[in-house]
Amino acid sequence: MKVINQVPGEVGFKQAIKDFFVGYVEFKGRTTRAGYWWVQLILMSIRLLFGLILFTTLFSAIINTGMMYGYYDYYMSDDEIAWEVFSALFRILPILIFYFVYSLAILLPNLSLMTRRMRDAGLRGRGLLVHYIALFLLGMFQFTFQVASTWSPGYYVASMLCLFLNLIISIELFVFTLMPTDEITVRSNSSFLRFFFREKELPNVQPLTEILPQETSEKPVEEIIEELKNEPAVSSSNETSNETSNETSNETSNETSNETSNETSNETSNETSNETSNETSNETSNETSNETSNETSNETSNETSNETSNETSNETSNETSNETSNETSNETKNEPPL
Repeated sequence: MKVINQVPGEVGFKQAIKDFFVGYVEFKGRTTRAGYWWVQLILMSIRLLFGLILFTTLFSAIINTGMMYGYYDYYMSDDEIAWEVFSALFRILPILIFYFVYSLAILLPNLSLMTRRMRDAGLRGRGLLVHYIALFLLGMFQFTFQVASTWSPGYYVASMLCLFLNLIISIELFVFTLMPTDEITVRSNSSFLRFFFREKELPNVQPLTEILPQETSEKPVEEIIEELKNEPAVSSSNETSNETSNETSNETSNETSNETSNETSNETSNETSNETSNETSNETSNETSNETSNETSNETSNETSNETSNETSNETSNETSNETSNETSNETKNEPPL
């Protein structure tokens, strides 16, 4: 039997159905959320269809019984009502047989699918087995207490308590099916938790290479003296290279700073001189234009006023002289002769 080990994010509808039938009774391996719920979608659709058929059949039988009792005033005994319901179920007997065979056929693969899904989420197989045993025992106790409650009402409370615990465990398992891969794994030293849940896997870390101790060997005195002689030469060469690099870097930085300062000063002086020359030229042109316009306007007004005054005075003097001469001549003419 092939071991089913599904990878999250790589399981579609076809792959989920294929793994369900390939891993028919395979309880090892893992099944992701997608691989589990795609299969459950198909199974729940079949259950829903059968439930609708059964409900409509029983409902029609009840309606027929009520119509016979109400409309025809026909009293039906309990045996006759039971026979009516049984005959309605007999009509769908092939469907009932098919669903019974179908339920037996998917019992083991559904159980193995649930086990793989729980293992993928982080619950061990033995932890799931404990849950199933608890569900079975609580169901048996509930049925026993329910039957015993007909003689003693005190057993009814115990029956409801078993039903409540059964419901809690079922909800817990349902929540586990919704968990992603390795969600409920633990990293604890508790034997109780490690019995139910898988241990969290650490990421793969490459082992550190072991550093072997270096073998010490005694050197002769002559080699030590030669090394001591070579050390000053090495240090002096290092000092020389450091000085050269420092001088080069200083010269480069000085040249760069000088060029930058010269460019900045030249730009500043050019801008200042341009602004000053523009302001001076504007002021000079404004003053010159104002003086010229003032002189021109004054000369024009003076000339105009002089011409106007001359013309007026000439006209006035001419009129006055003409009038005077005319009057004088007229008077002379009008005087009688002596």
